[in-house]
Amino acid sequence: MNNQRSLFFNVDWISVSIFLVLCTIGWFNIHSAAFVPGHPNVLDIDTDYGKQLIYIMIAVVVAIFILLLESRFLTTLAPAFYVVTTLLLILVLVHGRNVGGNQAWISLGGGFRLQPSEFAKFSTCLLLARYLSGTNIKVTELKSFLTAAGIIIFPMLLIMLQPDTGSTLVFSALILVLYREGLSPYFLILEGLFITLFVLTLKLESHWYVIGALVIIGAIILLIFKRKTSRLKRKK
Repeated sequence: MNNQRSLFFNVDWISVSIFLVLCTIGWFNIHSAAFVPGHPNVLDIDTDYGKQLIYIMIAVVVAIFILLLESRFLTTLAPAFYVVTTLLLILVLVHGRNVGGNQAWISLGGGFRLQPSEFAKFSTCLLLARYLSGTNIKVTELKSFLTAAGIIIFPMLLIMLQPDTGSTLVFSALILVLYREGLSPYFLILEGLFITLFVLTLKLESHWYVIGALVIIGAIILLIFKRKTSRLKRKK
């Protein structure tokens, strides 16, 4: 019997295929929107589509490299990755380059820029997975919930200071991970309400709409806790 582990052992090919399709669609969109007749070479780093194609190729190489690693390697280094990306998020607020109103980029030279928030997504997921996989960790308990929430919220706050709304909303999706681990569905409702409130602050000029939304959210929170309190009293 051959017990040697294959390189592509237990790979989720559906997710991989979706990722590659999205990368391809994104690259074609960039190529069609920013095509430069004087630079037809798709690998020309002087063009946006040339840089994007190089990024995709690097991502594929990194993915294969990760498959060669033992999972314990990433688990062990998860706190270090988290600390490094957090420092980069702080650095970009001080010495970052402002592009499109967001101070979210660090210039590397040669026309290349680094966006720390993208690496922060990876390191946050990695550290959160390591924490939740620990023994005696239950997100239904206050201490475990606050620790897991802190892992998610801290980089979110730094990214909001850039401000990068899109990346911030991506981090908010991690509440689904906590829900899978047993978090009350009420928190999903609350997050949806807060996201709605956040969008309202961007779209509406009048502060009265925002105040009204806060009042409604507060009333819903009180109603939820009142129902939970009533249920606990009935059980007793």
